[in-house]
Amino acid sequence: KAGTSRPWYEFQKGNAGAAKIADGRNFYMKNRQVIDQVAREYGVPAEVIVAIVGIETNYGRNMGSFRLADSLPTLAFDYPRRADFFRKELHELLLMSKEENQDPFWFTGSYAGAMGMPQFMPSSYRKWAVDYDRDGHRNIWGSVPDVAASVANYLKSHGWKTGGKMVIPVLLTPTPKLEAVIEEKTELKYTVGQLRRMGVEIQEPVADHERAVLFKLEVSPGLYEYYIGLNNFYAVWQYNHSRMYVTAVRDIANGVGSGGL
Repeated sequence: KAGTSRPWYEFQKGNAGAAKIADGRNFYMKNRQVIDQVAREYGVPAEVIVAIVGIETNYGRNMGSFRLADSLPTLAFDYPRRADFFRKELHELLLMSKEENQDPFWFTGSYAGAMGMPQFMPSSYRKWAVDYDRDGHRNIWGSVPDVAASVANYLKSHGWKTGGKMVIPVLLTPTPKLEAVIEEKTELKYTVGQLRRMGVEIQEPVADHERAVLFKLEVSPGLYEYYIGLNNFYAVWQYNHSRMYVTAVRDIANGVGSGGL
């Protein structure tokens, strides 16, 4: 997964820069018909599907070539800190290879077991991968229809609402109270109305009852900008627990599509 210890201005350059957006437009153009069809069916914008494939594997160029049947046992048995997690994923890999009628050694991914263009772990694959081209395999390595539908299915299952924005810029005077709110764990804990009453000036129209998370990004050394992430921000956050990751997805998506996310 994209590392998020760097400040936003560096993360953004590496993960959502001009090249990533240009490649996203090409990927979308090549596969437009099926991605648009998936987008209509699932209610998830085409450009968001494209952006996730872009940030995860650079549109399928960096999918990882470790055999999961080699790497997962190593992690499950020689890496005590997360052994339970990787043992579970190894179990899911075996179930998945049975479901797909495929030798477990066939499946490749990152060293940590994330597979294919959308980098699904085996447990996510079993729950959310889709055989959209109906060839009997959920092929998230080579079938763009399956990849697009799998990403869309994941987001929809994690609460994506059709037509909703992801991020809105805000203005605020940083107080200890607001800084504490920003440091809280990422969840839709406050309504927009509550944040307004705390002194957050919301820069675009949004209903007071909508739920939001307040966050900041370091746009240049020592300089911060403030935002709220709405329901669809949180849906993408479920994919990768990083506020910078979600903002980068949104930036790529806005660059590929018509903007407004």
